[in-house]
Amino acid sequence: MYAAAFLSLSAFSAPSFAAEADHTDAWRQHLAAERAVQIERLRSYASAGVFPVNDDQPGLLNIFMDEQGRRCGMAELIWQSGESALVWQTAQAHNDVRLGDVTDGPLVEWILTHGLTQEEVAFVQEPDFFISNELPIDDQQLMLAAEQQRLRAHFMTAAAQLDAYNDDSLEIAVSRLGERVHSPPPSTAVATNWGWLR
Repeated sequence: MYAAAFLSLSAFSAPSFAAEADHTDAWRQHLAAERAVQIERLRSYASAGVFPVNDDQPGLLNIFMDEQGRRCGMAELIWQSGESALVWQTAQAHNDVRLGDVTDGPLVEWILTHGLTQEEVAFVQEPDFFISNELPIDDQQLMLAAEQQRLRAHFMTAAAQLDAYNDDSLEIAVSRLGERVHSPPPSTAVATNWGWLR
C-alpha cells in the first residue's frame, strides 16, 4: 500500500517540478518577439539602401562593416539590438566573417537568442560585388546603383522568407537552446534582493 501511495505521489509531483524548471514556452515567446523585430529591421535596412561597398577585392566579398561605417545586413541587425561593440570587434578582427561558418562565441550567442536560425543568418548575409575606385566616376555610380538595387531586392526577399518560415524556424531556434530552457529568457528575468536571476 505504501509503495502504491509513493508511486502515486511521485507521478503527481514530477510533472509539477518539471513545469517549474522548464521555460520553453517563455523562450518561444521571447524568440518570436525578437524574430519579429529583426524582420522589420531588415525591411527598414533594405529600404534605406545604405550598404557596404566592396572596393577592396575583385569578385564577391563579405564585408561586415566598411571603412565608412556602412554595415552589412546582419551587422546592422546586431548593431540595432544594442551590440555595437560586438560589431566593431568583429569588423576589426574578421571583417570578412561568414556567419554560417561561426561555431561559437558571442555571434552564435546572438543568433541563439534573437529568434533566427544560423541557416537563415547565412542567407541574410549577402556578399558585395567589387566596384573599383579606379573606374571613371560615372561608371562607379552606375555600378553602385546596380549593386544597391541588387542588395535591396535580396534583403526584401530575405525578410519575406523569414516571414514565410516563421513557425518552423522558431521551433528549430527553440530546439537549439538546449539546457538554456531551464532558465528564463532575459525578458522574464526576476528581480530579487540578490540581483537579477536569469
